[in-house]
Amino acid sequence: HVEMVRAEHLERLLGSATDDVNRRARFARVRVQTNVLPVDEVRPRIALSHADRSRAGTPITWSALAAATHERLPPQVTRSTYMHLGTIAKAVGAFFTLGMSLPFTTFTTRQVLVDAPDEAYLALAPLAHALHTAMQRSQPCSIIPAREGGGVGAACEWFVMLDPDPRAVQLDVTLTYVAQRNHQRYAPPKSCVLEATASIELGRVDELDARTAQLFGLRTRTLGQLAIPR
Repeated sequence: HVEMVRAEHLERLLGSATDDVNRRARFARVRVQTNVLPVDEVRPRIALSHADRSRAGTPITWSALAAATHERLPPQVTRSTYMHLGTIAKAVGAFFTLGMSLPFTTFTTRQVLVDAPDEAYLALAPLAHALHTAMQRSQPCSIIPAREGGGVGAACEWFVMLDPDPRAVQLDVTLTYVAQRNHQRYAPPKSCVLEATASIELGRVDELDARTAQLFGLRTRTLGQLAIPR
């Protein structure tokens, strides 16, 4: 299911800046659900492109949102951490020496660059912060039961940002199915992996409100009903 984020929805987040942001970028919500095959794992992913395969949409990131809102982002900050290769190597050595090397091991910290705290984004880029809070998904997919056979499926939701490009947009939905098969009691399981991609023509960006409403309406459609014949 594809749904464009309309101006009236953005206005709740952006207020008077809605029209300016809407001229620079459009936002869409894409939902994919699959639970037909009784597999052990399924990994959906999506991509938006033009006919020449150039990218038509970008994930919701701080830099992409700042480009749409014309705001400046806070700089990254340094943080001390023990999680680096040197510490990991020393920990592995301590494990294999049953801890006897620990009295002679010095664990040191390193400085790494990380994103600024959330309040820094809110203070410096309030519009991008509002969009990021509403649209960014750290875990876009959740596991759901398969329709039958005891396997699993996936239900995913992404928000994407579309450039105001006049060319038509195509949505590619790729599903990677993984099944573990173990026919021998003491043998390691073997993975069977199958990947399938379906493409859906969405039309021009300036027509997507009407086009997606016509294609999808208020309900989820099957890929077989929408996909371009191959």
